[in-house]
Amino acid sequence: MVSSGKRQFKTKSSIYNATLKLLKDFDSEITVKSICEKAGITRPTFYRYYKDTTHLLNSMSEESLNELNKALVIDKKTPLKEMKYNELPINMIKLFEHILENKTFYEVFLLNKKNQYFTDQMLLILKEYIKRGIEYGASDDDILVPIPLLLNYSTGAYFNSIVWWMQNDYPYSPKEMTAILLRLSIKGPYRKELASFIKD
Repeated sequence: MVSSGKRQFKTKSSIYNATLKLLKDFDSEITVKSICEKAGITRPTFYRYYKDTTHLLNSMSEESLNELNKALVIDKKTPLKEMKYNELPINMIKLFEHILENKTFYEVFLLNKKNQYFTDQMLLILKEYIKRGIEYGASDDDILVPIPLLLNYSTGAYFNSIVWWMQNDYPYSPKEMTAILLRLSIKGPYRKELASFIKD
């Protein structure tokens, strides 16, 4: 006999997967009717879990954002100057692994049917992660630019790099993306420092 918990999980998974498929495959707005038909459930079953399609989409966003937050927990606080390629921060690799494992969701919510709520919340999560990384990995003396500006610049750079990675069909592995972004964050894109730009 299937427990009610397992039955609820199976039903919600069916709704979740049906919604993603509809969002990915069709240009028109999804409806409760189209979701129910795709998931093979009745309307009363849908309304047992969600008030409407907006509630469903917000719930899907929250679930993915919670998983993203879990992936970005910093377990090992390593100064950036001591970091080596074979000791890349696991949590940052997990960021890209999480996106790759849930690529249909991210492609729909960030690319195909850009969801502003999800985008805004993801930016906040990335910003907080970068802030913690700076606090753990560098001292105030190591940073030559205003921290608030650095946070906003880095958040935008990370987010747009993720979008580029997705749009180009994931050309680099999660580990490679981590190494590239860390290199850009710490050293910039050049082989040698071209100019210091330090105020006299």
